[in-house]
This record gives sequence, C-alpha cells and structure tokens, in this order.
Amino acid sequence: MPTVTGMTFDAASQVLARTGFRASEPRSAYTDVDLPEDVAAWKVCFQDPRPAEQVQTPQYQTAYLSLTAPATACPPNPNTALRPDTGGTTAGNDEADGPAHDAGTTGGGTTGGTTGGGGVYYANCAAARAAHAAPIRSGDPGYRAALDRDGDGVACDR
Repeated sequence: MPTVTGMTFDAASQVLARTGFRASEPRSAYTDVDLPEDVAAWKVCFQDPRPAEQVQTPQYQTAYLSLTAPATACPPNPNTALRPDTGGTTAGNDEADGPAHDAGTTGGGTTGGTTGGGGVYYANCAAARAAHAAPIRSGDPGYRAALDRDGDGVACDR
C-alpha cells in the first residue's frame, strides 16, 4: 500500500487507482465534522489499509481515506473530535447490521470483550460508518468484539 497521507484526496485517489484499488472512500478525520460533497482538495490524514501494508488483491478492496479541510490540522489519532466539548451524540441504526441499543445510557455493567475505551460506543457497524469511524481496529476508541465478526482485530471492515 503506497503512502498517501498528506496528499489531497484527489491526488491520493489517482495514486491508489494506478496501484489497482477498486475505489477510494472519503471519511472525515474528525468524528464531529461532516464532509462536503466535493472533497478533492481535502487533505488525507489517515489511510486504511495503512502505509506499507501488504495488499494482495487491491482490485477487490476499497481504500478508506480520513480527511480534513485544507486549512485544518490532522488529529493526533483517528476517531477524535475537533471540538470535544460539543457533547456526545448517538449515531443512527441500520437494521442490516443488527439491532441498535441506546448508546446514551449504560446499565452499569460491562459489555464483555475487548473495547478501545475512550467512551465511544457504536451500536452497530452502520453507526460506525455513519460516524466515519469504520473500520475500527482493536485498541481504537469504539472497538468491541461484537462488531468484529471475523475476529481479526478489525471491526466493521466489510
């Protein structure tokens, strides 16, 4: 996988197309910033697959590129809010990914399995995708084993 971080989305997409990737999907690098329709000039902060990661069949894969506006600095880590004091929001539900539960309250118990911590919870993969957080790797905020269907340490990767 070539390194495309620091490039514009347009330039990165061209590099990845030449490498054989089926598609490049833009996502916001910040959980509280929505992407505009035209992201060609937005800067790539994070990429998945990661730089130098071995990709056997790029023609069947989508490269996920996390972006910021041209004048906005990249966050230090994925799944970060630009304005963390805005309060929590609950992402939507997608029945295809299973039933959603209220993310606003907890019953005081634990969810079981490994989580990334950080107080981020996605009811299902559709909610993680809507927040531009998918795929979620083990150790990242919002990761939990229930979202990782194949147990490879990467949730919502399909």
